[in-house]
Amino acid sequence: TDLPEGVTTVKARAISGAGVASREVGSTRIAVDRSPPSLAAENAPDPERWQRSTVSVTLSGTDQANLSGMGAAPPEQPPEHGAYVAHRVDGGAVLRSRGARAVVSVSSDGLHSLTYHAVDLAGNESSRHTIPFKIDATPPEVVAFEASDPHDPRRLSVVVWDSTSGIAGGTIEMRRSGRGAWRALRTSLGQGHLSAYIDDLGRTDGTYEFRARAQDQAGNERVSDRRRDGSKKELVLPLRLASRRATSLRLHRVNDVMRRARRRISLRSAGVSCEKQIDRCTSSRWSFRNHATELSRNPTRRLESGKISRLADRPRFRQR
Repeated sequence: TDLPEGVTTVKARAISGAGVASREVGSTRIAVDRSPPSLAAENAPDPERWQRSTVSVTLSGTDQANLSGMGAAPPEQPPEHGAYVAHRVDGGAVLRSRGARAVVSVSSDGLHSLTYHAVDLAGNESSRHTIPFKIDATPPEVVAFEASDPHDPRRLSVVVWDSTSGIAGGTIEMRRSGRGAWRALRTSLGQGHLSAYIDDLGRTDGTYEFRARAQDQAGNERVSDRRRDGSKKELVLPLRLASRRATSLRLHRVNDVMRRARRRISLRSAGVSCEKQIDRCTSSRWSFRNHATELSRNPTRRLESGKISRLADRPRFRQR
């Protein structure tokens, strides 16, 4: 006969073949437990949210009333001889905690999973559960200013890197060197870099220092005012003067190229083609002034079919 769950008292006496019952009545108690225990996890983190500190989860097993319970085995016996809570982290070894309670702590960065179940004193096992969670307690590893682009010196670029949760955003700030409050620049994030532009014409001339603040997905922040080589990031404003000088240098180089190409330009003066008869010009003790210089000074002048359009615009010659 199937007995109900719980504790049942069974009594019995012996009866002879003649129908005479014994005076002694025997009794025993039978405990039946077919139901698995329940198991709750307290302080379980949100699996979608990065944690910035150690995750501690408390596992508590509970058996139904009047059943076998979650009593622990004696200390000198293995945990399996009583009720216990079992767990494993990241697919590692199974750890068993005596009784109805276990505390699991994880502090390492990365993606984790906690699998757990409980076993009552009767050997019934609860269903297995898994809690995923992720930890990032480390600020971004790299926050460093890149070298300035000589063609665009107003642009600031900061390389940022976080190996665990990834970079969420950041801000580049500037101030007068050694004084004043930090002022945030409009900053964008893309391809592992923070970028911002300096409005140098709207600021007082002088030396400025810069720093970058980078945050990862967990909310950890690193602040740095250093370049890749370890030196401090400072700039002298205005920067656009340097840009104008670079532009002037490039124009000078263009003019130099034009001077080198003067032999390819057909010039006629006094009926002599200096392109085809340059030797004749030289032998006649004549030389010509570079017309490219004239054109660079007066860019409104034009050439027509390789010739100077007006007599006044012809290159001037001087005798050696």
